[in-house]
Amino acid sequence: SWFNTEGIAPSAIIDPTARLEDGVIVDPLVVIGPRVEIGSGTIIGAGAVIGADVKIGRDCNVGAKTTIQFALIGNNVLIHPGCNIGQDGYGFIFFGPKGHVKVPQTGRVVIQNNVEVGAASTIDRGSLRDT
Repeated sequence: SWFNTEGIAPSAIIDPTARLEDGVIVDPLVVIGPRVEIGSGTIIGAGAVIGADVKIGRDCNVGAKTTIQFALIGNNVLIHPGCNIGQDGYGFIFFGPKGHVKVPQTGRVVIQNNVEVGAASTIDRGSLRDT
């Protein structure tokens, strides 16, 4: 972390139902939503937004200005700055006279252990199942 060597920045907004293990570092202007779980040794970079029910494992690094929702992140995962993970996918089907109709995206993003996600990457959530 460029800002903190330990602890939670005063400007971070963390829902009271979120569970952060000991040793989590939360940089300034981070938002952590309800029922989020974050493992020890994980760093959440400045301006990141972690949506409801996301689970992030131990010893991860979530880069600045990253948005994560509808996701399960394993241990020792490096997510570079500016990523968008678990957003609504670009899914449409052609439905006769109605033309193209949006397909609801109901799955999650599952990132296993020991993964690196490049800067500004987008990983959309699954349309029907986890991706």
